[in-house]
This record gives sequence, structure tokens and C-alpha cells, in this order.
Amino acid sequence: MVSRAARRWDDYQRETCLDSVENNESCFFGGPPGAGTEPAVITGLHAQTLTLGIQCHAPAEEECITGATEHHVWTAMYGAAVTLSDPTPPTLSTPNGSLWEPGIDNGYHKGTESVTVAAQDTGGGVKEITFAVDGQPLTTYRAPCNFTYSQPCPLTSGPQTFTLDTASLPDGPHTLTLVATNAASDQSTIATQEITIENTPPPPPVDLTATPIQTGSTTFQINWSEPPGQTAPIITATYEICPASGSPCTPAAQASADGPATITLSGPGSWTISVWLTNAAGNTN
Repeated sequence: MVSRAARRWDDYQRETCLDSVENNESCFFGGPPGAGTEPAVITGLHAQTLTLGIQCHAPAEEECITGATEHHVWTAMYGAAVTLSDPTPPTLSTPNGSLWEPGIDNGYHKGTESVTVAAQDTGGGVKEITFAVDGQPLTTYRAPCNFTYSQPCPLTSGPQTFTLDTASLPDGPHTLTLVATNAASDQSTIATQEITIENTPPPPPVDLTATPIQTGSTTFQINWSEPPGQTAPIITATYEICPASGSPCTPAAQASADGPATITLSGPGSWTISVWLTNAAGNTN
């Protein structure tokens, strides 16, 4: 009886050796560690599959049967270091969502907003997508990958949604980026979006004064100045007149951002004038 040991990769038999029981011959590509022979080492292998196996081939007009007095057949792979070759980087779909659009309030972003994107790869698959703000990774989607397979990761990530609480960042301009990485650690072209965040209402106006039009008049001119250092410009002012007792107040009225406004009191007495500001992001105090 003759046994045939073989090694195959990519479904093609590469190496074969014969073991003839009649001639008391042993066939091996290598031995187990510590058995007196060194394990066989395959280097420089470019393949997607590797198969180790043993098959019995009987001489002409004979059969291979079980139950013989001597059986000693084994095959094992003790380890493998696999390097993925995937030179083509993954691609990102066009991001969509409020974060990737002009801010809904005159171009400014506020509150919690989101962006949705998908990634594709034609080689080892999509390993992850990273969402970063100002160069710092904020959230990473990690695909279910198994690196014992020749294609470890799925070829597409499917739509993935990333959310951002803009209140966690300072008001002002920020840079958002999205990048996909495949199983071979190749990165896609980075998708970039510039946004301006404004979550803070403007502070009260400064230098608020009320001057009568003439002595003894119940008509006053209100003047004020805008506070400095605003991210979003102030677009309107609102004022209200209330008696010192607290009510009833006049309906609130609007004026230009830096005034002035003219008011007429309904009669003598003590009155309170309140003025507050609204910026282009719709924030008001």
C-alpha cells in the first residue's frame, strides 16, 4: 500500500511525497517540534488557500482498506503569519445629514446633529470608519472582521450614522472629517466639512439708556450698544416696557440690533425697560 501526502494551495497540488509500506519507507515534509526533525516552513507563498492532506493510493488491482495492523498518519499546521495584499483603498459614499449641510440657522450649527455615510472595499473589506472633529477621532465604527479568512471584513459597511452634540465644542469654526480603513489598513480619501457652531445666546446689550424726548415727556428714546466678541452677528433687539409693579407689560416689540427705539409710556409713574438680543443662529437670552 502506498500513501500520498500532499500540500495544495489555490486548489493546485504543489508538493507530493509517497510512502511505500512494502519498502518500509516514511514520507514527511517535516516533523512536529521536538521530534528530531524540523517542521517544514513555507515562505513567500502568494495564495488565498492552503490545504494539507493525506490520501491512500493502492497499487494496481489492490484496495486501500482500514483495519491494517499499522496506521500512523497525521497532518498539522502549527502557525501561520499572513500578510494581506490589498493596494486599493476603500471608498466613501457622499456623506449626508445636517452636519454635512449648511446650518439650518443662517449657516450656523447648534444642538445635536448627525451625518450618515457608507464605505466600500473591493479587497479585504471595510474594517472601520472614523469620524473626527478638528483632527481628533470622536467615534469609530468597527466592522465584524475575522482575520482567519482571506477576506476578513465585509465588502461594505452599510450606512453608518455618527452624531455630534455641538454643545460639547466651543462656539466657532470646526473641521469635520470622515475616513474609511480597509483590512490592509489602507485609508480612503478623507471627506471634509467646515462648520461654524453657535449654541450661546448673546449677552445683554451694554450702555442701555432711556432719554426723554423733551422735559416732562412720556416719550423716550432707548439707546444701547452690542456686546463685543460674538461668533454669530446680532440681528435683532427686542424691548418691553413694564410698570414697576410688574404688570401689565406692553407687548414686546422689535428694533434693529443696535437700536435706537422710541417708546411712549401710558402715564406717569415708575417703569422698567428691558432689552434683549437675538443672534443669527436664533439664540436669544
